[in-house]
Amino acid sequence: MKIGLDLINLYKLNVGLGRYAKQLIEGLSAFDKENEYFLFLNDKTANGIHLNNPNFHLKIIKTPSRKYLPWNQVYFFLRKKEIQNLDLFHSPVTPLPLILPKKIKTIVTLHDLSWKIFPKSFRIEGVIWWNFVWPKSLKKAAKIVAVSESAKRDIVKFYRLPENKIAVVHSCISFSPKEYSEERDFLKEKYNFSGKYILYLGALRKNKNLESLLKAFQILKNKKKIPHKLVIVGPKDFGEEKIFSEVKKSGLNKEIILTGPLPDNFLPAIYKKAEVFVFPSLYEGFGYPPLEAMVFGTPVAVSKSSSLPEIIGQAGLYFDPLDINDMADKIYQIISSPALAERLRNLGFKKVREFSMEKMIKKYLEVYKKTAYGF
Repeated sequence: MKIGLDLINLYKLNVGLGRYAKQLIEGLSAFDKENEYFLFLNDKTANGIHLNNPNFHLKIIKTPSRKYLPWNQVYFFLRKKEIQNLDLFHSPVTPLPLILPKKIKTIVTLHDLSWKIFPKSFRIEGVIWWNFVWPKSLKKAAKIVAVSESAKRDIVKFYRLPENKIAVVHSCISFSPKEYSEERDFLKEKYNFSGKYILYLGALRKNKNLESLLKAFQILKNKKKIPHKLVIVGPKDFGEEKIFSEVKKSGLNKEIILTGPLPDNFLPAIYKKAEVFVFPSLYEGFGYPPLEAMVFGTPVAVSKSSSLPEIIGQAGLYFDPLDINDMADKIYQIISSPALAERLRNLGFKKVREFSMEKMIKKYLEVYKKTAYGF
């Protein structure tokens, strides 16, 4: 088959959807020697893709300086001839281009519906666009890939689509200390800090529920008198001002470290040296950060919400994300019990092995064949 991958609107390869897309591309290159792939990439991302497979062809597209506009919709509308000989067209990180040659079978991956469930966590222009384009994209697609059973249920619930149109393919975790030639300790270098800490890593958006984490941390400091700091790692996002305001209001400014986003070579030490990783999110389509923490042997406490019980299984402690006392209690259980922490650490090592790149690619290739040939 000749398969096109639409990555025009992808601008970052080291976080979130970018990490997923890079793993998909590298996995297809490593495990599929039969099909031919045509990757449509913008000129800002292309230099981060290095493949040693003659069946992969990169089409590098110079996009305007305003990054986050749907340039893929414009490009494929104007350049239909470039894809008319494809058998399959897959949009793995964005909605499908709405105007494509009818003979091409299309697949779209939908990672979550956070913008629909928590619209106030996003800019209004983005929510308006997604509410317009995603229903059309899902209807147009011959097959939809959801990254969890939870995400599949959300698609069925909100868009009333038949379940047999949606395949579930869990994302993979290939994130590993082996990837790094240089591992650096950011907290030591920047803050000269080497004490105990509780870790959160992810976006600073409203649906991530960081305000509740800050309140739970207050309980732990004031009532349990723990010596730990709270380290929050992640890029600024829409609504991050509220998080910074809550930090100031807590009176614990000196006990909370906001690092901002960090390069990958700082992440192993950040994960490994944390006593517990906490993920208080109200909604996740999949949930990478807790699995990444487990890769590095850090026990996790997570929300009992959306996809997280499906993905984490028995390898973490769960709390009600709206109950700050429950959250504080689960965190304290881990940091006060070395035996519990060790048990969770060992369960975590086993759990992450379920999310291999080979397993993800095998399922994607099954979806490709069934979509193209109808069986």
